[in-house]
Parts: sequence; structure tokens; C-alpha cells
Amino acid sequence: MTKNLKLDALCLVVSGEATETDPDTGTRRRTFVPGDVIAAQAAFGRTTAVSTVTAAETCQVILLKQDARQLLEKEAPELAISLHVYVIQKLAC
Repeated sequence: MTKNLKLDALCLVVSGEATETDPDTGTRRRTFVPGDVIAAQAAFGRTTAVSTVTAAETCQVILLKQDARQLLEKEAPELAISLHVYVIQKLAC
């Protein structure tokens, strides 16, 4: 994922590791590991990446687009609430 890329899906890291950097300064911001959420706001509407995320090794992610999130909320509301709580807790750390 590169800075200024238009995003329409939350990414949940399943395996591997990825690093977030500011491409303008080269400053490393953080490392994403399994269970971490990348671009959470993109599950709720289009957004623009504010940094670059690069996989340090083979990295598997699950993408959750806005329409999939809405379907989950409709078809499995309790699971959707659990997912929202998880995402909020990850972002609060």
C-alpha cells in the first residue's frame, strides 16, 4: 500500500509482518503483525492512505470492504459488533 492510494477496504493481517513508513521522511512508524488492523476507516468509506505499508516477508491479509461490512451487519449483527469492538480495541492501543 502506498501513500495517497485510494482505499476501500480494511486490512486485517493474518500472517507475516508489514512495516508502515512515511515515504517523505523515511521514518518508520510501526510494524503490523498478525491480528493488527490496517486502514480501519476504509471499511466505513473510501479514504486515502497517509503512509506506505510494505510487507517484510510474505504477508497474508483479509480485506473487508464497506459493502461486505454492511452485509455482515445485516446477516450477523452480533458478529459485526464483535468485529467493531475488536477493531476499536486495536486502534486504541
